Amino acid sequence: MTNINLSTNNTAEAGQEERRAKNGLVAVIIIFLIIVGSYVGLLFWNNDLNKKIVIANAEYDAIHSQPISGMNIEVADLQSRIFLAKKLVKKENMTLNVLEDIEKNIVSGVYLESYKSDVNTGGLKLECNADNYDSMARQVLNLKSLKRFSEVTVGDAKINEKGGIKFSISVSLTN
Repeated sequence: MTNINLSTNNTAEAGQEERRAKNGLVAVIIIFLIIVGSYVGLLFWNNDLNKKIVIANAEYDAIHSQPISGMNIEVADLQSRIFLAKKLVKKENMTLNVLEDIEKNIVSGVYLESYKSDVNTGGLKLECNADNYDSMARQVLNLKSLKRFSEVTVGDAKINEKGGIKFSISVSLTN
Protein backbone atom coordinates (compact mmCIF):
# COMPACT_ATOMS: atom_id res chain seq x y z
CA MET A 1 0.00 0.00 0.00
CA THR A 2 1.02 3.47 -0.60
CA ASN A 3 1.89 6.08 1.99
CA ILE A 4 -0.68 8.76 2.31
CA ASN A 5 0.20 11.96 4.14
CA LEU A 6 -2.75 13.78 5.62
CA SER A 7 -0.94 16.76 7.16
CA THR A 8 -1.21 20.08 5.45
CA ASN A 9 2.17 21.39 6.62
CA ASN A 10 5.54 20.45 5.38
CA THR A 11 7.28 18.26 7.95
CA ALA A 12 10.69 19.79 7.15
CA GLU A 13 9.41 23.27 8.08
CA ALA A 14 8.09 22.06 11.44
CA GLY A 15 11.53 20.69 12.36
CA GLN A 16 13.16 24.00 11.48
CA GLU A 17 10.80 25.93 13.72
CA GLU A 18 11.64 23.65 16.61
CA ARG A 19 15.36 24.18 15.95
CA ARG A 20 14.85 27.95 15.77
CA ALA A 21 13.00 27.91 19.08
CA LYS A 22 15.77 25.85 20.70
CA ASN A 23 18.48 28.14 19.23
CA GLY A 24 16.59 31.23 20.44
CA LEU A 25 16.23 29.74 23.93
CA VAL A 26 19.98 28.93 24.01
CA ALA A 27 20.82 32.49 22.87
CA VAL A 28 18.56 34.02 25.56
CA ILE A 29 20.16 31.80 28.22
CA ILE A 30 23.68 32.78 27.06
CA ILE A 31 22.79 36.51 27.10
CA PHE A 32 21.27 36.09 30.56
CA LEU A 33 24.42 34.36 31.81
CA ILE A 34 26.60 37.13 30.35
CA ILE A 35 24.48 39.78 32.11
CA VAL A 36 24.60 37.90 35.43
CA GLY A 37 28.37 37.38 35.06
CA SER A 38 28.89 41.05 34.27
CA TYR A 39 26.81 42.07 37.28
CA VAL A 40 28.79 39.77 39.61
CA GLY A 41 32.08 41.04 38.12
CA LEU A 42 31.00 44.66 38.67
CA LEU A 43 30.09 43.87 42.28
CA PHE A 44 33.57 42.42 42.92
CA TRP A 45 35.19 45.39 41.16
CA ASN A 46 33.11 47.82 43.27
CA ASN A 47 34.23 46.07 46.47
CA ASP A 48 37.88 46.21 45.33
CA LEU A 49 37.60 49.92 44.47
CA ASN A 50 35.98 50.66 47.84
CA LYS A 51 38.90 48.93 49.62
CA LYS A 52 41.41 50.94 47.59
CA ILE A 53 39.54 54.18 48.35
CA VAL A 54 39.60 53.42 52.08
CA ILE A 55 43.36 52.75 51.92
CA ALA A 56 44.00 55.92 49.89
CA ASN A 57 41.93 58.04 52.30
CA ALA A 58 43.82 56.59 55.26
CA GLU A 59 47.17 57.42 53.61
CA TYR A 60 45.95 60.92 52.74
CA ASP A 61 44.80 61.54 56.31
CA ALA A 62 48.10 60.21 57.69
CA ILE A 63 50.18 62.44 55.42
CA HIS A 64 48.14 65.58 56.00
CA SER A 65 47.82 65.11 59.74
CA GLN A 66 51.55 64.53 60.20
CA PRO A 67 52.80 68.13 59.65
CA ILE A 68 50.09 69.50 61.89
CA SER A 69 50.64 67.12 64.79
CA GLY A 70 54.36 66.51 64.33
CA MET A 71 55.54 70.09 63.80
CA ASN A 72 53.90 71.86 66.73
CA ILE A 73 57.21 72.25 68.54
CA GLU A 74 58.92 73.69 65.48
CA VAL A 75 56.01 76.04 64.80
CA ALA A 76 56.19 77.34 68.37
CA ASP A 77 59.97 77.64 68.03
CA LEU A 78 59.50 79.48 64.75
CA GLN A 79 57.24 81.95 66.50
CA SER A 80 59.86 82.63 69.17
CA ARG A 81 62.45 83.06 66.43
CA ILE A 82 60.23 85.64 64.77
CA PHE A 83 60.03 87.61 68.03
CA LEU A 84 63.80 87.38 68.44
CA ALA A 85 64.37 88.49 64.84
CA LYS A 86 62.10 91.50 65.33
CA LYS A 87 64.13 92.53 68.38
CA LEU A 88 67.39 92.16 66.47
CA VAL A 89 66.11 94.17 63.53
CA LYS A 90 65.12 97.00 65.84
CA LYS A 91 68.70 97.17 67.19
CA GLU A 92 71.28 98.95 65.10
CA ASN A 93 73.48 96.41 63.40
CA MET A 94 77.08 97.50 63.96
CA THR A 95 78.59 95.26 61.29
CA LEU A 96 76.40 96.71 58.56
CA ASN A 97 77.37 100.24 59.54
CA VAL A 98 81.08 99.34 59.56
CA LEU A 99 80.82 97.73 56.13
CA GLU A 100 78.96 100.78 54.87
CA ASP A 101 81.79 103.03 56.09
CA ILE A 102 84.40 100.78 54.50
CA GLU A 103 82.47 100.79 51.23
CA LYS A 104 82.29 104.59 51.22
CA ASN A 105 86.02 104.90 51.92
CA ILE A 106 87.42 102.45 49.37
CA VAL A 107 90.01 104.25 47.26
CA SER A 108 89.82 103.99 43.48
CA GLY A 109 92.06 101.21 42.25
CA VAL A 110 91.37 99.08 45.35
CA TYR A 111 88.83 96.29 45.32
CA LEU A 112 87.49 94.49 48.39
CA GLU A 113 87.69 90.76 47.77
CA SER A 114 86.40 89.40 51.10
CA TYR A 115 86.04 90.21 54.76
CA LYS A 116 85.89 88.21 57.97
CA SER A 117 84.45 89.41 61.23
CA ASP A 118 85.96 88.32 64.54
CA VAL A 119 83.38 88.53 67.33
CA ASN A 120 85.94 87.96 70.11
CA THR A 121 88.26 90.83 69.19
CA GLY A 122 85.60 93.02 67.64
CA GLY A 123 87.56 93.51 64.45
CA LEU A 124 87.47 92.81 60.75
CA LYS A 125 90.00 91.29 58.40
CA LEU A 126 89.73 92.63 54.87
CA GLU A 127 91.22 90.95 51.82
CA CYS A 128 91.83 93.53 49.08
CA ASN A 129 93.28 93.80 45.60
CA ALA A 130 95.00 97.00 44.44
CA ASP A 131 96.30 98.13 41.09
CA ASN A 132 99.63 99.29 42.59
CA TYR A 133 101.41 99.98 45.88
CA ASP A 134 100.37 103.63 45.81
CA SER A 135 96.65 102.67 45.84
CA MET A 136 97.35 100.22 48.64
CA ALA A 137 99.06 102.90 50.77
CA ARG A 138 96.25 105.41 50.13
CA GLN A 139 93.68 102.79 51.22
CA VAL A 140 95.51 102.09 54.48
CA LEU A 141 95.84 105.83 55.23
CA ASN A 142 92.18 106.38 54.39
CA LEU A 143 91.08 103.67 56.85
CA LYS A 144 93.44 105.03 59.55
CA SER A 145 91.85 108.47 59.19
CA LEU A 146 88.41 107.09 60.14
CA LYS A 147 87.47 107.55 63.79
CA ARG A 148 85.55 104.28 63.79
CA PHE A 149 88.76 102.21 63.75
CA SER A 150 91.21 102.28 66.65
CA GLU A 151 93.86 100.19 64.92
CA VAL A 152 94.59 99.48 61.25
CA THR A 153 97.35 97.00 60.43
CA VAL A 154 98.48 95.70 57.07
CA GLY A 155 99.08 91.98 56.70
CA ASP A 156 101.00 90.27 53.96
CA ALA A 157 101.06 91.74 50.47
CA LYS A 158 101.70 89.66 47.36
CA ILE A 159 101.66 90.30 43.65
CA ASN A 160 98.76 88.41 42.08
CA GLU A 161 98.62 86.73 38.66
CA LYS A 162 97.18 89.86 36.98
CA GLY A 163 100.05 92.05 38.13
CA GLY A 164 98.13 93.75 40.95
CA ILE A 165 98.75 93.56 44.66
CA LYS A 166 96.76 91.29 46.94
CA PHE A 167 96.93 92.37 50.56
CA SER A 168 95.09 92.04 53.85
CA ILE A 169 94.12 94.70 56.36
CA SER A 170 93.05 94.08 59.95
CA VAL A 171 90.96 96.77 61.60
CA SER A 172 89.85 97.02 65.20
CA LEU A 173 86.70 98.88 66.07
CA THR A 174 86.70 101.67 68.65
CA ASN A 175 84.52 101.05 71.65
